[in-house]
Amino acid sequence: MDPNTQQTSTSIKPKLHTLVARARAEQQAFVADTTPAEQAASGEPDHWSLKDHFAHMNFWRQKSLNDLDAAAKGETPENADDFQPVNERVFEERRQAQWADLMAESDRLFDALDTQIERFSDEEWTDPNHYAWRNGQPLVALIVGSFYEHPADHFAQLYRERGDMVKAQRIRAANAEAIGEILGKSEAYANAIYNLGCFYALNGEPEKAIESLRTSLPLNPALIEWSKQDSDLDSLRDLPAFQALY
Repeated sequence: MDPNTQQTSTSIKPKLHTLVARARAEQQAFVADTTPAEQAASGEPDHWSLKDHFAHMNFWRQKSLNDLDAAAKGETPENADDFQPVNERVFEERRQAQWADLMAESDRLFDALDTQIERFSDEEWTDPNHYAWRNGQPLVALIVGSFYEHPADHFAQLYRERGDMVKAQRIRAANAEAIGEILGKSEAYANAIYNLGCFYALNGEPEKAIESLRTSLPLNPALIEWSKQDSDLDSLRDLPAFQALY
């Protein structure tokens, strides 16, 4: 096989471009299910509107692009571990944003990420130790999280609030599948499968929930202690199959 052909076939970059297209399509599908009234509505700190959700998602997408830009320049990005104060600030600063502006901003961010993908080598994307500030996580996990996993969490929540459990489950399952394709049997994949298990548990599907936990807990042992207190799993606690996980 020609070496160049082999490099192309094993490169992570085509997968990332596909993920961007997939994330954009899932967002468009969600938006298509909303009404102009829902799109124009304003929210409150304890009950976000659609605009608030999209302003929030766009902020974190932009933060990831800023981090990529810093990485390309050999700089260490600004840390943002304390999410709650940041989210509260973003809500207040952007609560008057217009729907059309948020959609245009979102498109711009997707386009910018497509460009950024080519800025880094496969090694820079995938080596968990290449960037010390990533604390053992590969750079690719940054964009999988902010452009795909994080929005999927919001869309699943919004579908649940609408009572559309079929679409909520679909997007949760698709999220886990995509993360597995990009990151393999990683901690991020374990977290996605665990979240899928929580979804099943909350919606009366204990067998599927336990199967998800059976997959996720060994991949990320840090989830074991959390699962023992996670209220999302309370419906499973008396089941022998759940108890056997420990």
